[in-house]
Order: sequence, then structure tokens, then C-alpha cells
Amino acid sequence: MIRFFLPGLVVGFLLAVAPSCGRPCTAANCLGCCNAEGVCAPGVSTDACGVNGAACAVCQGCTDGVCEGPLGGGEGGGTSGTGGGGGSAVLETRLRVFITSAGYTGNLGGLAGADALCANAAKAANKGGTWKAFLSSPTEDAITRMADVGPWHQELRDGSLVKTFNNKANLTTSPLTTLYVNEQGGGSEFSPRGYWSGTLQTGLRSPESCAGWLDATRAMRGSRGSGGSWFSGVSPTCDSTDAIVCVEQSRDPRPGALPTSRKRVFITSAEYTGNLGGLAGADALCTNAAVAANKGGTWKAFLSSPTQDAISRMADVGPWHQELSDGMLVKTFNNKANLTTSPLTTLYVNEQGGGSEFSPRGYWSGTLQTGLRGPESCAGWVDASRAMRGSRGSGGSWFSGVSPTCDSTDAIVCVEQ
Repeated sequence: MIRFFLPGLVVGFLLAVAPSCGRPCTAANCLGCCNAEGVCAPGVSTDACGVNGAACAVCQGCTDGVCEGPLGGGEGGGTSGTGGGGGSAVLETRLRVFITSAGYTGNLGGLAGADALCANAAKAANKGGTWKAFLSSPTEDAITRMADVGPWHQELRDGSLVKTFNNKANLTTSPLTTLYVNEQGGGSEFSPRGYWSGTLQTGLRSPESCAGWLDATRAMRGSRGSGGSWFSGVSPTCDSTDAIVCVEQSRDPRPGALPTSRKRVFITSAEYTGNLGGLAGADALCTNAAVAANKGGTWKAFLSSPTQDAISRMADVGPWHQELSDGMLVKTFNNKANLTTSPLTTLYVNEQGGGSEFSPRGYWSGTLQTGLRGPESCAGWVDASRAMRGSRGSGGSWFSGVSPTCDSTDAIVCVEQ
């Protein structure tokens, strides 16, 4: 009897600890739940119930990783709540806050539009949760928009959490730590990004908010903050671009599992004038480049025209990777929503696997950072005359602010469908 029991015990032990491998326990490396030590535990025992990296919970029993019966206190997993147990499993209660990696003009579509941008950024990073922008309008104070559910943490790329605000009252004073982390876990603590605010340090509205975040004209002004101070004393014109601070209101819904397919993205090694033969011609150039590199697959150019947005042309089939010359894949976009924010890594690899991460090439875009069409696209990519202009991007920012004339040459970003 013992000889049959011991192998099972060894296998169970390996299942519990092997997925951690010195890395933070997350949904990406744990099919069970993550315990307080950051170790992956099989979601079958009565004190380790959960699946896909959810925090382990103490319960009477488990069915398919869902707690049954009265719950004890949930143990904080090393994942900060990535993945989900579903049902009545204890949800991670440590809420998060981030600064968007993308910048926007003062026309955010009002407070509702800003909330949607936060939700989309969180979706791009596969964070789950319900989010609101920390913004005031002429009729509403930022602090009144926040649920009293803190504390709030910044979530770093390795899954570790940095407590930044203790509670709702703390949102009206100074943060415990500098506010700098974006939705992907990156950012610089020593050079934090600025963000739209419309808010005094008390959390109450200031007089400048780009007409309620609906006006991007140069004549209007919107107050901004930096590092955790909602009002920095600098009020840029509303045609400037700034980030948004997004504050989690609930950990529900839980993040979904990312697709297992590995699609690719590259920048063409060849450059072209703004006459690409329209969107169809640009798609053909992407296909030809992929065929020349023996990549296979179906490809589209990440370009907008005066009548079509780049993001609407993309299939929802990510994540997308850059393929290096040695065959190594570097994840660059988590999902379709991630195409409307900033990439996980600099976008620089061409169809042959070459390129420089430190000097990424520019490319035609016609697209704002939201994935929607910009005002300049060389008449729909059919005009290379010097009088026309086409917007460009670099490194993963679809709109770099530089609009070359259409007789210039630039690369194209090609996204596998």
C-alpha cells in the first residue's frame, strides 16, 4: 500500500512546487492556486483550492478548483490575483492603480470615455477588474467617483505589489510611494509620467479640465499631475498628450486566460513611399515580405485610412510575438486591446528576424495610439506627392507626432491574422 502511496505523494509535491521555478506564481505558470509563499499548489486539497493562479483559500472542500462550504481567510498569492477560481472562491482583495502607457489629448470622450480607456488598458494587460479614471470634470470631483475599497497597489512586471494608497482618504493627500507604474508593470520611478487630472490635491475639481475632457483645442487648458500629486501647477493646452491614472474599483471580473496561439508581428525591412496601393496594397506588401522570409501565415498592415481604423482591421487572435533570427519569440502584444496601448516590448524586428532594439525603425501609420485613424494617411495610401502627409510611428507608438511628406519612405508594421 505504501509503495503505491509514495509515488503519488512525490508527484503531488512536484505539481505543487515545480511551476514556480523561482518565478512569481501566476496564471501563466500555475494551473492550481498560489499560496502565501508564492508557490503553486494543486487545486484539489481542502486548504489549496483554486485554479489558474488564483490565491489559495481555506475551504471545506473543492470541486474543479472552486471552494465549497464556509471559507477561511484567503492567503495572499504571489500573483496579485491574476487568473481566477470563479464561483465562491475567495477573490484577491488587493486592488491596483496604474498610469496608462499611452498618452491622449484632452478630448477623452468625457469622464465615461476616460473610464473606457482605463478599462481597455487593463484588458490589454489582462488585468481583469473594474476601473475608473482619477479625473474631475466641471460638475464632478474625482474623489467622489472612487469606491471606498482600498488599499491600492502598483503591480510591477514581476507580479510584485507596491502599496501606494492606504484608502480612499489617502487619495486626497500624498501617495505612500511615487505613482509611476503603467498597466504592463513598466515605468520609471525616477522619471514618472505626467497625467491629466483636472483635480486639486484634495481630490476636488480644479478650474481646468478641457471642457469636461471633451475639447482638444489649443485654446482650452487641462490641469495635470505627476508622481502622485494630482495638481502640479502646470496646465498644458488640451492639444497636448498626457496619460491617465486608472484606479481599480473591484477585482471582479477576473482576468481571462490568454490564447495559446502564438501569432507574429514584424516591421518590413523594405521601405515605401506613401503610395502603397491603398490598404489592400499594403496588406499585399506584408504578405510578400512574409513569403520571402518563409513565414507562412495570413498578414495585414497595421494602417488606418480616412474611412477605416487600423484596429478594426485586426483579428482578435493574439498574443503577438516578434520572431528573432534564431527562432526565439518575444511577446510584444497580449491581445487585440493591447494594440491600442503600448507594446510589452519595443517593436523593432523585421521579417528576417533582424533589427535594432536601441534604434527602432519608423513606419507608416495613419493611426492614433488608440488604434483609430489619424488625420494624415497620404490620401488613403495612394498618393506619394510631396503636398500630402502621412503620420508615422516608431518603437510601438503608432503616432510619434512626426508627419513626413508622402514622398518620404518608411516601413510598414505587419500583423499576423
